[in-house]
Amino acid sequence: SGTGYKTDHNVSINQSNGRNRNMLVLGYNKDQSIIDNMGYERFSARINGDMELAKNLKVGYSSLLALTTRNNGDNSVWKYGTVLDPLTEVYDENGDYHYALPWDVTGENPIALMKYAHGQNLTKKHNIKANAYVTLQPIKNLKIKSSFGLTMDANTYRSFVPVYELASNVYNKENKVTQQMYISSGWLWENTASYDFKINENHNFSAMIGQSIERSGLGDNLSASNVNSIFNDFEHAYLDNTTVIYPDKTTVGGSPYMKNRILQKRSISSLFGRVNYDYKETYLLTLVMRADGSSNFAKGNRWGYFPSVSAGWVMSNEVFMESTKNYLDFLKVRASWGQNGNQDIDPFQYLATISFLKSNYFFGPDKQTIASGAYPDILPNKDVTWETSEQLDLGLDARFFGSRLSFSFDYYLKTTKDWLVQAPVLDSYGTSAPYINGGDVRNQGIEMSLNWSDHVGDFTYGIN
Repeated sequence: SGTGYKTDHNVSINQSNGRNRNMLVLGYNKDQSIIDNMGYERFSARINGDMELAKNLKVGYSSLLALTTRNNGDNSVWKYGTVLDPLTEVYDENGDYHYALPWDVTGENPIALMKYAHGQNLTKKHNIKANAYVTLQPIKNLKIKSSFGLTMDANTYRSFVPVYELASNVYNKENKVTQQMYISSGWLWENTASYDFKINENHNFSAMIGQSIERSGLGDNLSASNVNSIFNDFEHAYLDNTTVIYPDKTTVGGSPYMKNRILQKRSISSLFGRVNYDYKETYLLTLVMRADGSSNFAKGNRWGYFPSVSAGWVMSNEVFMESTKNYLDFLKVRASWGQNGNQDIDPFQYLATISFLKSNYFFGPDKQTIASGAYPDILPNKDVTWETSEQLDLGLDARFFGSRLSFSFDYYLKTTKDWLVQAPVLDSYGTSAPYINGGDVRNQGIEMSLNWSDHVGDFTYGIN
């Protein structure tokens, strides 16, 4: 073990001349673990800005670049340390890691195992997020906005496992080099139009319609490993330094971008609209409707429709509440009902996707002839569709004595319908279970909060 520490540094620069504004933020973070060979370091740069090109035309942008290096190490040393024989020393008289004791030849040195098997690796991540927008106001109170965002991640990983022997059953006879890399990207294009207007000065309306399209999980994976590097250290742990290809030990793989061997490519398209209304900021009403289509579901089940409505009454604005003004600053009663959709499952659950993983067949008298096989790795479910979360909320908000005392109350009833869950299946099916719409879940309860905030001179305090 060593000395752990954490450091954060940030520098920001702002520029503005009335019509144009820009900001640059530079950051550096480092977190060094007390466990050897574990650490994290990150450099980041963020730049934001907006410009007024004309009276009714505005553009803006934001971007983030982050470079991260991480050594994952192995924090299971704490688990091993609690069960290790207390007589086992970390190092022997020669300064090498101590071998297992004679009366426990399978009790390996956890510190050595952490260093050799898991401690020599490095992950580098390059992340880019960028967004640009344009806003046009062709007539009074009408705003049209279009924005486009892009994300991209490029990661590399390499590791080295040396030759070691720590116990009778814990050893590695050939050093091993592994290199992996992937690149993934996604984008989001959103367009909205909003219009605000009044009728007879007291009736205030705000309407918005919009559309968005999103793609994610675009990219590629590549990985390879080999044994017997000509250098016996992590610094030179590259596949070019493993000069011999072994049919049974050299591995190479490549695929579209995947996580946990699951393809991540997906798309979602949305249409949405909202109308807000208030009368003298006393009677409030909001109506929302959205339709979302997801490539995670089969044709015929891809679209979900999710309405919501909310209403509020600011009672403290009423004439009959004038007598309470000396102690009651604000009182609002509200109610809402709405639905949200969830499509966060692995894609292609409606297909019997094919896997080539661990499916080799061996033929011939000596079983030395290898042929690649394939098998359906999931039971398809063409009927899987959106999970819908429906929530009813009744609430009250109040503020007293110059807003120093505040109180809120909520009763909620949330029902999750068509719950997306992976189905249990028998092992005799011989393949993985699909996601299904497995039932409904209901949650209900009451939430209350009481807060007091005040100051005595320059001293400010709060209680909640």
